[in-house]
Amino acid sequence: MEDRVLLVSGAPVSAPRLDRVLYGPLRGLTTVFAVSADADPLGAIERALRSFSATRIVLAGTDASSDLTGDGEDRFGRPVMCVAAS
Repeated sequence: MEDRVLLVSGAPVSAPRLDRVLYGPLRGLTTVFAVSADADPLGAIERALRSFSATRIVLAGTDASSDLTGDGEDRFGRPVMCVAAS
């Protein structure tokens, strides 16, 4: 099964950790579409999903003071994972 990941990046994150989150321990066919989070990560997700059909969403380096995981999953119906900035 193909894994299609929408990567929404707000700040630099640890490369090994991002690699693990994006590709996991079992390497398979994974397509990653990366966009900038800008000031509105949920807006960036909404715009990106107009042209990319993601199976899951990774928020990398976004504002650590707010957890957007639940909001993103409720709004877009896909699993969302956050990776803290390094």
